Order: sequence, then C-alpha cells, then structure tokens
Amino acid sequence: MKSKALKVFCLLLVAAVPSFAQTGLGSITGVVQDASGGVVAGATIRLTQTSTQVSRTTAANEAGLFTLPAVVVGTYSVTVSQKGFKERKIENLGMNAFQQVSLGQIVLEVGGATESVTVSATAEQALVKDSAVRFATVQAKQVSEMPLAGRNWINLLKVIPGAVPTNSNALNGREYTATGYADFKINGKSGNQTQVNLDGGSIVDQGSDAKTSVAPSLESIQEVSVLTNNFQAEYGTRGGTVINVVTKSGTNQFHSTMFDYLRNDALNANAWANNYLGQRRPRYRFNYFGANLGGPIKKNKLFFFYNYEKFLQDIPATIALSRTPTDLERIGDFSQTVTNAAGQRPVIFMPGTNLSGNPVLVPGNVIPQSLINPLGKALLGMFPKQNITNNPLQNYSLQVNNKQPRSSNVVKSDWNVSDTTRAYVRYTFDNGVQEDRAQGANWGNLEGFTKRPRPDKALAASFTHIFSPTIVLEALYSWNYDQVQWLPSDPDGNTKTRYGLSGLPTVFKPTNDILPSVANTGYADFSFSRMPAIATNNEHQFSSSVTMTKGSHIIKIGGQHIRNYKDEIDSITDGGDRGTYDFGVSASAFDTNYGPANVLTGALSRFQQVKNIKRKNAIYTDVHAFIQDTWKVKSNLTLDYGIRFYHIPTQHQLYPTDTLDAAFFPSKWDPAKAPRYYTYDPANPSAVIDPANPSVRYTGQAATILQWTIVPGSGDPLNGVLALGSTGVTNSGVRNPNFVLFAPRGGFAWSPGNSTKTVIRGGFGWAYNRIGIGAAINDFENNLTPSVDYRQTSLTTLSSASGLAPITARSFGAQDEASNKVPTVYDYSMSMQRELPMGILMDLAYIGNMQRHQSMTFNINAIPLGTAFDPKYIRPGVTGANFFGTVNASNTGALPGSNTVDNLLMRPYKGFNTINMNANVGNLMYNSLQISGNKRLSHGLMVQMSYVLSRLDSGTENPGLYSNNWKNYSGGLAGGDGGDRRNVLSVNYTYDIPSPTKLMHFDNKVSRMLLGDWRMGHLFTFVSGQRTWVTLGSIQQAGSVANVAELQKLFLGTPDLDPRLVLNGSVALNNKDISHYFDPTKLSVPGKYPAADGTGVRNYLERPASFANDMTLTKAIKINEKHAIELRAAFYNAFNQVRRNSLNTSTQFKANGKNFSDGFTLFNTPELQAARNPNLTGTALYNQYRTGVGAMNLTDVNVMRVIEIGLKYRF
Repeated sequence: MKSKALKVFCLLLVAAVPSFAQTGLGSITGVVQDASGGVVAGATIRLTQTSTQVSRTTAANEAGLFTLPAVVVGTYSVTVSQKGFKERKIENLGMNAFQQVSLGQIVLEVGGATESVTVSATAEQALVKDSAVRFATVQAKQVSEMPLAGRNWINLLKVIPGAVPTNSNALNGREYTATGYADFKINGKSGNQTQVNLDGGSIVDQGSDAKTSVAPSLESIQEVSVLTNNFQAEYGTRGGTVINVVTKSGTNQFHSTMFDYLRNDALNANAWANNYLGQRRPRYRFNYFGANLGGPIKKNKLFFFYNYEKFLQDIPATIALSRTPTDLERIGDFSQTVTNAAGQRPVIFMPGTNLSGNPVLVPGNVIPQSLINPLGKALLGMFPKQNITNNPLQNYSLQVNNKQPRSSNVVKSDWNVSDTTRAYVRYTFDNGVQEDRAQGANWGNLEGFTKRPRPDKALAASFTHIFSPTIVLEALYSWNYDQVQWLPSDPDGNTKTRYGLSGLPTVFKPTNDILPSVANTGYADFSFSRMPAIATNNEHQFSSSVTMTKGSHIIKIGGQHIRNYKDEIDSITDGGDRGTYDFGVSASAFDTNYGPANVLTGALSRFQQVKNIKRKNAIYTDVHAFIQDTWKVKSNLTLDYGIRFYHIPTQHQLYPTDTLDAAFFPSKWDPAKAPRYYTYDPANPSAVIDPANPSVRYTGQAATILQWTIVPGSGDPLNGVLALGSTGVTNSGVRNPNFVLFAPRGGFAWSPGNSTKTVIRGGFGWAYNRIGIGAAINDFENNLTPSVDYRQTSLTTLSSASGLAPITARSFGAQDEASNKVPTVYDYSMSMQRELPMGILMDLAYIGNMQRHQSMTFNINAIPLGTAFDPKYIRPGVTGANFFGTVNASNTGALPGSNTVDNLLMRPYKGFNTINMNANVGNLMYNSLQISGNKRLSHGLMVQMSYVLSRLDSGTENPGLYSNNWKNYSGGLAGGDGGDRRNVLSVNYTYDIPSPTKLMHFDNKVSRMLLGDWRMGHLFTFVSGQRTWVTLGSIQQAGSVANVAELQKLFLGTPDLDPRLVLNGSVALNNKDISHYFDPTKLSVPGKYPAADGTGVRNYLERPASFANDMTLTKAIKINEKHAIELRAAFYNAFNQVRRNSLNTSTQFKANGKNFSDGFTLFNTPELQAARNPNLTGTALYNQYRTGVGAMNLTDVNVMRVIEIGLKYRF
C-alpha cells in the first residue's frame, strides 16, 4: 500500500514540474452564448488591466466556456468579440486574491464588428458562482480608510466573518511579539494553524507559528484576502486559515504618497488606573512617517513601486504593582510586615526548627544578624525602594515606556514580458530594535530593558506564462528570513557584579555574568533565562501549477516544495546555565517558613542548573502535490473537487549528537534497571542512607547534598533514554507521519433556476498541520547535558566544597510510540448568497469544522492519584500537618500527603523527574451560523458587516493524568473551549460625506474647500466573553493565617493535578455589578480522593464581553486634479468607554477545623474581605472590597481614548 501511494505521489510530482503554486491570484470564467442560448465557440476574450493597460487574450472552447487563470489583483475590462456579433465590453471588473469571478452567460448580439455594447460590472459579478470556497476580502479603500489601531494590517482581520479578535491586538503598533496574530481565531482555528502570505510568498515565522517575519506597511497594501474554510486542493500548506496580503504595484502613471502619523500623550485620555492611583498621563509618543512612489519604467511594459516607512514609538507599558522590601525588611526586621489584606503578620521560625514539629519562633519577627547570609542580604538589596506607602502588599508602582524604532522597505517590480508572459518580484526589508521588559526575561521590578534587534527580510518572485488559450503555467519562488536577538539594553545592567552577587555559588561555571533566576522570594521574582539569545529562521519555497481548460473542465495540477531552517541559541531551560535559586517554603533543615526570611538566611527549597545552553539547528523539508477540477456541469451548476498530497516529515535537528538531544522511549525502560535514591534513615531522620546499604549513613552537609539524589551504580540513570541521531535512532523525538498523507476536497455552487441573484454553495475538505517546533524539538534538545537539581539546600551548603558529585534525576521528552498521527482539520460548510437591491450582497452560512489529533502534552511520569496517601511514602522525622497547622502535641493527626518523601520517589519511572510526551490525541469541534453583508462602493458608501453565532467545544484543555482517563478531566467535547466566543459582531463602513454647500446656497470655491471632500470611517466590533471557571486558589489554616501547603497532595494524593471545586447550581447572577459578576457561594470544596478525583465541570462561566469602537475623519484638500493633501484624525475608543474584562475567579477558603469533615468556609468575597478590615477607610477599604472573588479587576481596564493625527500628500 505504501509503495502504491509513493508511486502516485511521484507521478504527480513529475506531472507538476515545474509546478508548485498558491500565489493568491484569481481567475475569471464565463460562457459565451448567442441570443438563442447557443454556444459561441471560438469567441475572442481580451482581458485588460485598467491601471497598466496590460492585456491578454483567450478563446471560448467548443462549449463556449473560457477561463482566464492567474489574474493579479486589480481592476479590469473584459472584451468579448466574434465575427458577426457586436463586441461586448464589461468595465470596472474588480479582482481580488483567491477570487473566482464568474461572468455567467455573456450574450452576444448579432451585429457588425464595429458595433459594441459596454456595461459596468455589478454586484452580480461578486456572486461566487463557480466555487464552494469560503473567502473574504478587505478592499483597498478599507485598508486606506478604516481606523486600524497601531496602523497594523492584522487588525483588518476584525472584519472577516468568523474572526474572533480580543480587541487588544497591536494598539501600539506593529505586532512583533511571539504571538503576532495568535489572538485571532478564525472559525475556531488557532493562530498557529494560519498561513500568511505576502504576494503569495510565506512570511510566517516557523517558531511561534503565530507571527510574521516582516510586517507590511499599510501604505504598501493593496488588499488582504482570506480563505476561511474548505478551500481548494491547491491551498492548504496548513490546515487553518490562509491569508494573502497583496502589495501595491506601479501603473502607467506616476503616483506618490508622503505621510506622517502622530500620537502624543497630550491628545490621549489618561489611563483609568493612572487616574485611580492619582498619577499623571505617562509619556506616549508615536510617529509613523514615510513615502512611496510607483510608476512605469517602460510604459505598458515594466513598472515599479517602492514604499518606505519609519516607526518611532515611545509607549507606556501597563502599570505594574508589586511588593518590594521595606527598609526594615532589608535588615531582617519583619515586625511591621503584613502578609494579607487582614493585616496579619508572617510566622517566622528559627531555621530548621519547623521540620522537627517543635518550631521555635524568631523573637519579635526580627532575624538575628548572625543568621543573615551576606549574599541573601545583597539579593534583597537589589530590589527598588518602595514608592507607595498606603498599600503594604503592593508598595511599589512601576510604569516604563517601551520603545520600538523600526523601518520598513518594500520594492516591487512588475514586468509584462509579452502578451503571454508576465512576472513580478517583491522584496521587503524590515529593520529595528525593540526595547521592552516583556520579551526573553522577567525583569520583576528591577531596572532595565530587553533589547531585540530584528533584521527581517522577505522575497517573492512570480512567473506566469500562457502556452495557449487553454494552458497556463504559474510559478513562484519565495524566501522568508527573520532574526531576533535578546540582549540587555545595558550590558552591565543585570549582572551579578553590579549587585554584589559575584560570589553566588553554582555547580557549573556560567557562560556569562548575567543574573540567575530567582523565585519565591515573596517579592517580584526575576529571571533572564533567554538572555543573551539569538534565533534565525530561513525558509525557501518553490511552487507552481499548470491550469488546463478541457471542454467544461478547468483542471489544475501542481505542488509545492518547502525547505525551512531554524537556528536558535539560548539558555531557556529549567535552571539555565546560570542557575535557578528557589527560596520557597519547604521541609528543609534551613527553612524559616517565610520566603523573604529564607532569602536573608540563604535557605533554598531548590537549586537547578545545567552545564550547557540549548541549541536548535533544525530543518524540515515538505513536498506537496495537488490536482483539482472545476467542472461546469451546467450553466447554473459547478462542481469543484480535488485532492492534495502531503509529505511532511517531522522537523528535526541536523546534528542531534552535537546538540546533545535525547528522548525517553517507554518501551525501552526496564524496571529492573531503575536506580535507587538516597533517602532519610527511619532510625535517624537527620541522616541519609542508601536503602540497600542502610549501615552507611551520611549526616550534616553530606546529607543535605545527597538527599533525594541517585545512588551511584544502583541502576541506569538513562534507563530507556536514547541519544537522537545515534545508531538506529532517528534525529527526531517525534515519529514521522505516514510518507504520504491524502486530503480530498470538494464542493458545489448552484444557482437555482438559473438565477442571477442567488447562489447556494456547499463544500468539505480536510488538511494537515505539521507538528510545531516546540513539540518536535524543545523537549529533546540538550537533554544529555550535565545538570543538577538540589532540593532543600542553602547558599552556604552550595558554597561548601564537599567532594561529592550527586546524580540528580532529570527530565526528558518522551516519544509517543503508539501513534504517528498529525493534527488534522476537517472543514465543511453550506451557504446561500443573495444579491439584494442597491448592490447589497448577503450571505447566510453554516460553517463548521472538526479538529482531530491535536497536539497535547502529558507528563507520563506524573504521580498517580492517591499515591501520596500510601504510608510507605511518609518521610521519617517529619510530623506533617492538617488543616489546623503543623502537627504537635496540641494538634495531633497528620493528614495523609502532608509529610511525604520527595516527589521523585513517588514517580512511576524511577530515576526520572518530568517526562513530557507530545500526543496528538486532542479534539475540537466548531459550529457556527454566520450572516454577513456588504455594499460595494456606490454613492460614496461602502459597508461591511457580519454576525457570528458559534460554539467551540474542546477536549484539549486541562487534561488529567495520562495514565488515568484524561478525557474525564478535559470534559471530552463538553463545556466549551476557553477560546469559545459565542457572539461576534463586526460593522465597518467608509462614507464620503456629501458637501452641503448647495443646500446652504453657499456654493463657491471657499465653501467647497472647507465643507467638501470629508470622509468618515468607523469600525465597531463586539465579542462576547471568554469561557472560564472558578478555581480553588488557597485554603487558610484553621489555626493561623498561613495557607495550607500542597493542596493537591492532600486532596488527590498527587502534586500533578489540581482539585476542582464542586458546582452546586448555577453561579449566574441576574443583577451583576462590578463587584458581583457571579455567585461564588454556589461552589464548595471537593472531598478527598477517591470521593473526588479532580474531574468536574469547566468553562461554565463567561467573562465580560469586549468591544472596540474606532473612528476616522478625513479631510481632503484638492490642489488640482493630480495633487491633494489629506488631514486625518483617528479616534481609538472614540467615546472613551471603560472596558473591563479581567475577573477574579480564584476562591480562598478558611478551614473550619483540622479534618476534611470539619468543612470549609468561603473566605474572600468582597463583603468578607471588607468585614475583616473594619478599621480601614477610603481607598484601602475599597481595594479590599474590589479584589474579592467574583469581582472585576477595577484597574485592569483596556486602553482609554487614543487620538492619532495624520497628514498625507498625494500626487
């Protein structure tokens, strides 16, 4: 079977050579008839582009059918002539990318050759009569006139039916983050399934798969076309949406635009949070300026277009409130410190005394100077001084400005080589350096920025040749290159030397002096795991196709070849080569029961480090082939069917042995070879032993170093692990899919009763998505590098030379040996399109898809349910705890799971920590009713609207443990998906406002200049809220203000699964307000396993809806017929409306006693938080009230009104 598939595939490739294309070109078809309905074979059809006068001809075949494939975007005239008939000419025919324009029956009247009949294209030509493909287009006028936040082309997607934006995308400019268009789902498909082309060439960054390498300037865009569902076989490199951005071209006349767009904080409304906190408007500067020029190099033959744009942005980030050490805390005095809204003090023990069950409190919460570690003191000294005095929990406010200077260059040349040959080439070069605090690092509240140089390039070259009226060749080569670096803005700004931390102990020598990762300090943690780093993506694509017309069939055959290289060097991994220092509370001999005190004393719950940084040097090569047929069965019925073939082997490292890649193979793991761990001696809990040799005890520093590490020689620490690229092992940790995958497509378009006003269309098809680089590479790279993972240690212990070389359990990625499926999308649709009076086109459609075999990641070494309850995992010498607090003489009865050995000892694959496996087992289903309408430009008005009622169900969210029935945890396909937005409404229009001068009887040159040539644009989108549910955030002990530790173990007997609250009726409220969006009292704490197993209803709550209301007002001042000046004002959130959608869905409960049977009381409703603080007044009391569960986040408000001023000069 495989050999037969291979032969078919190879035959198609040979037939397609040099075919391979999806350039985003359109086509025109029609049938030539005489007045009696008879076909007119041999009629000559001439297509002429209005702007360049470039023309081509074809002829009607024996069935009267003609086709003009490979038509570039633009406006055309079509002339049909035949001896003995009057010439018929259709003018102003618009062509969009992907569009298949059907001219229907073109009736020639008997007459002389010098006679002609000229008509203008109407809305009838916009009816999709010959294709079932679902597509939408944003026209040139919309691109120019719509209010687009940040002047970002991505926001054009808001008007596409089925698109679900979050309404926050790229307000402040080009989207260069790793999630450039990921906040858009179209027909329920995620952004990383989207294929984005610029002039037919891919510009997708093959890393995040959700951003583009270059970001074309709006001034360079002619239109944006989108294939949304069940598209033809020639499209489908990815299974999601196909977007084609078309660049402007030169014409027979020289045209130029010079432009400048400005924003300034003086024009903007202040942020709501700034007003609330009494802060002034932050600096906000925005300047986009540039120019373009297009025209003929040789008239009717060779044309050029060039666009340059410079972006200068100085934009505020969101205000970040955090906690920073007070002056007293920096010297060890926590006597004035509070830990929660109730003003309660921390409970601090003398180091290690809590472990024994007889904790000794630090007197007065002031740590003795003799216990303060100099490095710990230096760590606290890094944090900034507090600048808020009335909020001890958030006493530091930070708002910085992000800078994004960037330039964009686009040059395009179109060449009409001959009447039968046409070519174009377009080159784009973007360059800039982005500075912010959000990329590649977590700066916490430390000073500094991440600097990201971005030199990005893209090229597309297209060639079209007409061999005969019935055979046309299209070919396309594209190159896509993007590079990004992550660097500190100040080379010395985040170094250990600067902060006096050069002496921080490590096991391996770090590659540089940059600060390590620091976690669980009780303040704003920081991490610079991706600094410095560099990532380069280099992709070449070649595609082409041959279109043949045979009778009533239009047959297309072709394919595509893709070669992608990804080279990335960074240190993003657990611990990194500089180490991760975790000061969280733990059951160690150094712990103080309070994170900030642990920092000062140097008590570490965990230290991690790897020796080498990671390196991706990955490649993939895809080959696609397709064949499709558009069959005009009758004049009113077209069938469109085809099949696409995929050869998409998994992305892999070029030299995995050099990059130390390895994978865990479950079938290779031998329980007999599992190693042992050093554990605490039951007879002497302060000592560590090898269980197989208990007579040898390790105490003191040696015990601290060896605890929970692997006993040398006790087994194979790489049991089941194989080095990728070694003998007999593939270069990838993910199995290759079948050599050839098949994806049929089909559909119909039917005009009932030969109607010229109505078309009914339906179709189906499926496509495949290759597994992303994250799943294919990330979990396997650098796995064989030496690493350490020390638990419950200290800065002092790490600094001490012991001569010991502990072997720590490591994490690996596992290969799914059971399946080689790849993510698959099955599309289907049924729709009716109707032309209404006044040139209005309405479309009513059912759109759906099933997404099967979607990638999910499971930890196959997760601890099974109930394991922590097993008495054999009790840690010797640790008394444990219950819901009242630590067990002691007055509080007896430890809860199972509260005093366990380290998690490593409970994991099923002994000798390993986390083992993540990518399994393509997830399913999603999307169903929608979509209504859209548009009015093409007439009388100065263009309108487009859409409404979508949809449901996205998912079985991919919050799965349980893979060894158990994980589908019970995700809910199968019940309960909706977190990305499910039930209602989406989009309305946009552009309107040339009529001049009132004649009505005012004041019609002269001055009045026409002042009152004439005004235009208005408006874009409104409404998106219903995201689905979510309420979580169990924490439980406070009955006997203190401390939170109960390790809830997962106490409730479910595993740390790898969260308990879910029990839903006791609907949480919906009839009368919502800002502090009471839902009713949390309908939720209760679950029981203990096995009474509760972590399953439960999800996504039963809908977050607040979001909307955008943006407008533009433009005034044109005509100097003469060829020269004009435009003044433009854009208003984003024009009416300065407050838009909140952040909601507190985390509950806090108070234990009523020490056991489960004593029950729990909801603790953090707004009323309860206010009642616990009767002495607070004013803002402080309001803060407590507004942060309760069920309340909306008061200060998390979408951007208030932003005004942009623009100036253009055109000729």
